[in-house]
Amino acid sequence: MEKRGAPLKITAFLGGIFFLTDLLIPKTASLLVARCITGIDLNKEKRISLPEGMGLVCSLVHVSASIFAFFFIWERKNRVEPLFSSISAFLCAIFGFIDDIISLRWRNKLFLPLLAAVPFLLVFDYERCSSFMFIKTKRTRNVSICIFHFLCVLFAAHSINILAGINGLEITQSFIISSAAIILKPLERNNKTPTSTLWILLFTSGCLLKYNLYPARVFVGDSYCFFAGMIIANGWLMQGYPPQYILFIFPQLINFLLSIPQLLSLYPCPKHRMPCLSADTKLLEKSSHNGKMNLTLLNILLFVVKVDEKTALVFFALIQATCCLIGLYLQSIVDSRRIFSLIKIRSLAVKDKKHELRRSRKTACNLETL
Repeated sequence: MEKRGAPLKITAFLGGIFFLTDLLIPKTASLLVARCITGIDLNKEKRISLPEGMGLVCSLVHVSASIFAFFFIWERKNRVEPLFSSISAFLCAIFGFIDDIISLRWRNKLFLPLLAAVPFLLVFDYERCSSFMFIKTKRTRNVSICIFHFLCVLFAAHSINILAGINGLEITQSFIISSAAIILKPLERNNKTPTSTLWILLFTSGCLLKYNLYPARVFVGDSYCFFAGMIIANGWLMQGYPPQYILFIFPQLINFLLSIPQLLSLYPCPKHRMPCLSADTKLLEKSSHNGKMNLTLLNILLFVVKVDEKTALVFFALIQATCCLIGLYLQSIVDSRRIFSLIKIRSLAVKDKKHELRRSRKTACNLETL
């Protein structure tokens, strides 16, 4: 985390984020229940209504913490982009919360994250995005970066949303991906990109996970999926689109590819494609619609083996963590080869200098004898 000041200040800052989130969630949950902004936990024997849209609390704490850090924590040269990344994520969470309230259709909410991404793209330094340097024209390169980032925002926001259905799954995805992205920063050489927004996401999400784990006391809603997806997508851009992110989000990518037939209405698609609870075994099993299995990664895993909700979350977390570890391992191999090549180049340079020194001494001796 790019910072100014003692580590104690940063520790207090992150601890305050966790404490504030923990303070606001129960109070906000009571307000949402009073306003009947709730959802039903379907995969339980006793179906109860839980407050919906708690991602709005995380996004509010996130943007508040970013404003505070803008003035008191972050370095002057690296503080504008993280702030506007948080603002874009907050706008995205508001759009998601609207969907939590009035249940927008997919075609109506599909492009909402694109509007929220505009503030961040207005202040981003496009010259730092080395992945697009093969495009010679500056204007064309900047437009290409914007288009690609819009696609990344769409994917990140909605891929978390469509890979859901068990308590804690949305937050677990975001938490593991964000952790891997933070670890990736010191592994990459000459990378001075701030990861402050990802740190704040970790602490707000970690607190919300406490309330969303089985048995859930709150629902995160589309507001959290949109918010976390925006932070992750913006972090990818600020790090220059490192290819390791493809492995970080590999489970989401597989789930999206599996979902394409249903998303394009080529295959029957219900409103919810979450797994269902077996009345006999009390375990989760694949869900179906019109006699056909819903095409999600979670349903395919449950088609292979039936497990309870807690075990399903742990199993998926292991898959997500494994993909992230593979990405980090590949980056470490690349870095070790770079270090080895640098050591080799320096050793050759030292040998050349020694050889030149010997030649100069030999020449001097010959001149003295003459």
